[in-house]
Amino acid sequence: MVYLTADPHGDFGYISDFCARNSTSLSDVMFILGDMELNLGNMGSDRIRKGVLSSLPMTFLCIHGNHEIRPEHINSYQKTSLFGNTMYVEEEYPNIYFLNDGLVYHVSNKSFLVIGGAYSVTRMLDDYNNDLFCDDEQPSLEAMKLVDNLCNNRTDVDYVLTHTCPLSQIPYDACTIPVDQTKVDHSTESWMQNIYDQLRFHHWFCGHYHTNREKDKITFIYKKIIKLEQ
Repeated sequence: MVYLTADPHGDFGYISDFCARNSTSLSDVMFILGDMELNLGNMGSDRIRKGVLSSLPMTFLCIHGNHEIRPEHINSYQKTSLFGNTMYVEEEYPNIYFLNDGLVYHVSNKSFLVIGGAYSVTRMLDDYNNDLFCDDEQPSLEAMKLVDNLCNNRTDVDYVLTHTCPLSQIPYDACTIPVDQTKVDHSTESWMQNIYDQLRFHHWFCGHYHTNREKDKITFIYKKIIKLEQ
């Protein structure tokens, strides 16, 4: 089975309960659409959270959020190949993988384009000075070129999995952090709008906005588990 969730922010209790109720195994796959908080830079806390998630009977495919260090910048991660493309994994946590932005993966005979990252609006708040901000929190130019090529070649994918969403789909009523949205860096969302308009896809799933709702061809997920129909 293939499942999706988003933005657990280190709280994996609901995933643990789900695994127990559904008697899952490592043959089951769960995409996590960002902000796992597994790579915050504190080795002790990171190891605790990774240990909890890795103990669960599921294979986790993680997409980069906007509050975590990318795995390619952490020495313990090694590049490997699975589901038709490259990804990162740590030997100690063999069922937790981090996917590469702009690549297409094939799981259960379905194709998934993944794009992580987003702008951290908490950068704009004076009382969030201790929050984790990374210079590469948004998609790289290399990843953007890979996706742009897919659009230009009129590539078909079954699903688009991202952390944030296209500009026209932003659920502004769910933006509860008190900042002026007109001053937020929406360059990633603007770029994703071109993908939404040009790419041939069946459905789009994302997180980031801490809401659960359907909007056009997009499903927003927050600490909810969705089973992907086979």
